Amino acid sequence: MLSFTTWNVNSIRARMHIAVSFLEEEEIDVAFFQETKVADEKFPEEPFLKLGYRVIKKGQPQYNGVAVLTRFGGEKTTLDFEDPLGQKRLLAVEFGSFIGVNVYVPRGGYPGEEAFNYKMEFLRRLDRAVRKELERGRSLLVAGDLNIAPEEIDVFDPGVMRGEVCFLDEEREAFRGLIDAGLRDLFWKFNSGKEFTWWDYRMGAFRRNLGLRIDHILVSEELYNRAISCSVDRKYRGAVRPSDHAPLRALFEV
Repeated sequence: MLSFTTWNVNSIRARMHIAVSFLEEEEIDVAFFQETKVADEKFPEEPFLKLGYRVIKKGQPQYNGVAVLTRFGGEKTTLDFEDPLGQKRLLAVEFGSFIGVNVYVPRGGYPGEEAFNYKMEFLRRLDRAVRKELERGRSLLVAGDLNIAPEEIDVFDPGVMRGEVCFLDEEREAFRGLIDAGLRDLFWKFNSGKEFTWWDYRMGAFRRNLGLRIDHILVSEELYNRAISCSVDRKYRGAVRPSDHAPLRALFEV
């Protein structure tokens, strides 16, 4: 079995107390972290090395950053993808039978704003890279904080969220493009109700369950068929000094 998680940790140094406990308690084999917010040379590797992980990272100071922690092997590889602004938001790792793509999509902005244009161009480039790998017959696992709630069930109130960032029609259409390319939203294989992965720190959003499902595990057909479970682990969103995201977990037959 392969135990996998994706989690926007919102600063790995600020969440070390939670991240180490989570990996240790849940016996995770491969973890994709986003928004690590640290340059590679300052990434706090030692506690993870002691747990038996190898750390593959792509970071920058204060913002963005992605990392893969693995006890399942894996070697850093490349996709035909370049971030439009040169930010550290995507990391691909070859796991032998599949390629894992750890991605932190920009939050974006409203149509007409530069942040919106950046997000949409990022998603277009991601779509092209995914299609190219799938056309080569590769199995893909694309996971991370995509900053898109694709359906009405993925937001606490569609009326309130209509026209808001992460629920814009253009963003949702880009998400559907990844599905049309040949990926499957693994969450829906095992869940049927409303569930979220992100809650604002303000207004008691977590306590009131005013959230969004913006973290995703998208897989090609072979991995979809090998999946045994997929679920949100809300426990760690309720920890002391938490990230505003909860881990999204999956289990695969290998």
